[in-house]
Amino acid sequence: DDGACGVGIFLTRKPERIPATLVCVAQRYITRPMLIDDRKFDLRLYVLVTSMTPLRCFLFPEGLARFASEAYEKVTTSNLEKKFMHLTNYSVNQHHEAYEANTGMESADVGSKRSLHFVREWLAQQGFDAAAVWLEIEKVVVKT
Repeated sequence: DDGACGVGIFLTRKPERIPATLVCVAQRYITRPMLIDDRKFDLRLYVLVTSMTPLRCFLFPEGLARFASEAYEKVTTSNLEKKFMHLTNYSVNQHHEAYEANTGMESADVGSKRSLHFVREWLAQQGFDAAAVWLEIEKVVVKT
């Protein structure tokens, strides 16, 4: 399978056990992720690329934060299989009893999917410079 929708994703502490013939994408696990409400999250950002040469792209100012359904715990051998703690994919977490669907924009600051606006406000409340974080995100978008 191709890992779509969270299928085929796994964690390992021993990369040498991954079959050499497996076609896959590998990434380093962030062992001390930023947490909101004790949960891992990722950002879904929207970028429009209108030209590659010269590069011209537009980063939409709103997006989504997708949250894991279970509170994060430090990674151990015994919790490597806890997909609802490690993964933020909607297609995985929608099956968890704690998955909290949003009903509209009025609830964009709670639940398993939240607005990027909420994350920016949360960052500011925690003492982060949300504008500086956004500038760093823009730099990543241009590089990828």
